[in-house]
Amino acid sequence: MCEDAVRTLIGLIISEPVIVPPDTNEQFILYVDASQFATGAILYQADKERKDRRGNPLLRPLGFNSQTFTKTEQNYPIYDRELLAVMRGLRTWRHLTRNSVHPVLVITDHANLQYYREPQKLGPRVDGYVAELAEYHIWLVYRPGAVN
Repeated sequence: MCEDAVRTLIGLIISEPVIVPPDTNEQFILYVDASQFATGAILYQADKERKDRRGNPLLRPLGFNSQTFTKTEQNYPIYDRELLAVMRGLRTWRHLTRNSVHPVLVITDHANLQYYREPQKLGPRVDGYVAELAEYHIWLVYRPGAVN
């Protein structure tokens, strides 16, 4: 009886309504965030067939990722931790995000990440990310934490 319940739960979690296969011809949307202890990322695509109450396409998850910080990374300033969240998200799905047809929409709740393209405003720790970020066609969008 318990085994049947576990099998049912696993089936629901991995079935198509929860995680869908990617469509490489459509835009990818990457939500990222960092805390004091970890990063999290969810890769989405818009579902053109299903809409919310306002008529906007619903987002369908393609995958989930979370990683803890090392002791050293926990001491990084918030800017560095947030940029590391972006890098981890892009790296996790690099096979999809690196050569995407459309810009990857990266949603973050950290407004200062908009300056990553201005090297004079970056610290030495994240300076190494700039070359790797150039391999991706991304569009960073700031959404405040309460909205994100």
